[in-house]
Order: sequence, then C-alpha cells, then structure tokens
Amino acid sequence: GEAYHAGRPTIFLRTYGCNLRCAYPCDTPESWNPTIYSRLYGRPLLELAPEEAFFEITKLAGDFIRHVTITGGEPLLPENVSWMKVLGNMLLGAGYSIDFETNGAVPLADMAAWRASLVDGASLVHFIMDWKCSSSKMLDKMIPANLDVLRSWDVVKCVVADDDFEDVVNVRARLNPYIPIYI
Repeated sequence: GEAYHAGRPTIFLRTYGCNLRCAYPCDTPESWNPTIYSRLYGRPLLELAPEEAFFEITKLAGDFIRHVTITGGEPLLPENVSWMKVLGNMLLGAGYSIDFETNGAVPLADMAAWRASLVDGASLVHFIMDWKCSSSKMLDKMIPANLDVLRSWDVVKCVVADDDFEDVVNVRARLNPYIPIYI
C-alpha cells in the first residue's frame, strides 16, 4: 500500500488518463494513453464496468487482502467519478478499505461529499493527494479548496526538489494540522 498503508497487502487498480504533465519524469507515462499502454505491454488496456473491476479485485484479493489502492494516471478525473463511486460502494460493502491516489488538480468536492454520506465507511475511504510543488511546473494547476476536504485519515504527498520546501510550508499552513505531509 501507500502512505499509512505502506507494507500492507494491497490490490492496486491503475487507471489511465492524466490531466497533468509534470516537468520531472512520471513513473507511469504509459498510463496517459491507452494506445501507448497497449503498444508497450503488447495487450489492450482493459475497459471494465465497475462490476467487472470488482470481480477482478475480489478474485485477486482472495480471503487475505482487504485493501485497494486506486491510482493512475488520475483516477478522479471528472469523467471517472460516477464509476469510482459505484466501485467504491461495492468494495466497502464487501469489507474493503480504499485509497484514492489523486494529484490535487481535479475537484474533490463531489468525491468528498460521497465519502461523507457513507454511514459506516467514511473513514475507510482515504485520499492520498500528491500535491505538486513548483519544480513540477504544475503548482498553478493545484486546487487549494481540495485541501479543505481532507480529513485526519488522509495524506498529502509532496515530491520536493530545488526550492520546493516553501511550497510545503504553504500547504502545511493551509492544511488541518492532523493531516500528515509525506515528503
């Protein structure tokens, strides 16, 4: 897993598509485009309904793994949000916890409202926000209001290079003090 869940057995679901092009190398540029992915891996990218994704996750998880990290690309692009809520409800209903890795440059208000509406599962849904600092050349794409929807069980990650520590200080000043920042 990631952040709090480092070392925890986790199923990773990688989505394609990203709204950013950071100045530093992306760890999965093939996730930007399904054609690139298909060429690189010699197979098509799977386009699944949430029910199909749920089936694949539960098959891989077996009886042991009860945590899912949904990453990208950017899994919370606006066109993915409805799909993610359906899958999220299915996972939570089956006893899983979920991390949504997001980049801070897509609006989180809708997903945060969905999470808040969960009677018993809100603390089982975590946002791991990869806040982009100045060296990424994407700082101007970050949505400061996203920091306001984070809760104490969420995490902010910052890749730091050059003079990025000032950006981290600025995020820390705006962020709930109980939310950790991973550098």
